[in-house]
Amino acid sequence: MTMSLNLFTSEPTNSSASLIENFRPNSEVAEKLFIPAFSFKSISNLISFDDIGIIKIDVEGAELEVIKSLLEPIKLYRPIIVLEILPVYNEANNFRLDRQKEIEQIFRRINYVIHRIAKNGDKFSSLSKIDAIGIHSNLTQCDYVVAPEEIVLSN
Repeated sequence: MTMSLNLFTSEPTNSSASLIENFRPNSEVAEKLFIPAFSFKSISNLISFDDIGIIKIDVEGAELEVIKSLLEPIKLYRPIIVLEILPVYNEANNFRLDRQKEIEQIFRRINYVIHRIAKNGDKFSSLSKIDAIGIHSNLTQCDYVVAPEEIVLSN
């Protein structure tokens, strides 16, 4: 499958690009690139594995699509998931808020617990169990560890 990657700046190292249409509704698209994108299901027969212990997701707004494409292996293998979910910023951003709430519902449905990673500068400080990601604008609070409820990560 080919998807359109929207670049919001012409700087090649800028990380604000997204595959999700309207992810940055107030930003002008500077350039579109067409890139190959594969679901886990479409490539899993090319990979040899017995177990999945950890999944890292950092996809600039496409977390929901990635989680949905990995839902069966997540339910089967119960890996720990490390992911970044960019802030909603305010309650008027319904698009991001709805997507974030759907991610939270998926994890609750499969008995996973969300923990926010606290940092001191660029260094890990602690994990805090949270009930909801919530509405915030703090870019230092975008990283999460999501784990099966049977794995205790924090109080």
